Amino acid sequence: SVSLVGYTNAGKSTLFNTLTHAGAFAADQLFATLDTTSRKLWLPEAAMDDPHAHSRSLPDEAPTLRYPEGAQYPPWGGLAAGRQIVLSDTVGFITRLPHSLISAFHATLEETIQADLLLHVVDSASPNRERQIVEVEKVLKEIGTEQVPQFQVMNKVDLTDAEPRVARDEYGKIAAVWLSAKTGDGVELLRSALAEFARDQQHETRVLAAQEAVLSQNYVETNIDGLE
Repeated sequence: SVSLVGYTNAGKSTLFNTLTHAGAFAADQLFATLDTTSRKLWLPEAAMDDPHAHSRSLPDEAPTLRYPEGAQYPPWGGLAAGRQIVLSDTVGFITRLPHSLISAFHATLEETIQADLLLHVVDSASPNRERQIVEVEKVLKEIGTEQVPQFQVMNKVDLTDAEPRVARDEYGKIAAVWLSAKTGDGVELLRSALAEFARDQQHETRVLAAQEAVLSQNYVETNIDGLE
């Protein structure tokens, strides 16, 4: 699963709606999102099928994505493709978030703790964005998510001079994606980035035919591409 986290009013719910067409409430106000909202999101096949996707750079412009022949858009509005993930929208953080408030939103924050990936949504147009990033990181550490993989989503590029793009760290891993959830510019870059991350998490496991219970549990907890 993937959880959206970030400072309040960073645009998490807008991004969530853009990706999933979920219709989650989005407003320029404190704690516009109070409860966790989760939807399935289909990922494009382009990065998923490319065995070298993890070692190459994504283009600055949105790529041409491939989807299965005859694929249909599922009812929740996500893209129909070869793999799906669960995307969750969570409560926005604020400066010096009180311990009592963390307890009150425990159910929401629990989604973050159990996530496979965190998308740290940042208001790139805010003059206080660096301070807000630090505050969010403090809260994430406090609730025990410092070990969860994360990359930043630099939102609201439509309000800046920045262009949609993908940045990588010294190991070639995705570090940040610049986009505008409002206009949709750069959103396909994020979809491809998620697909690449999902591919990097794939593992081949051999299970004996007699271990039917193990195989059944894998079907519940993972995506199985095929059996031999």
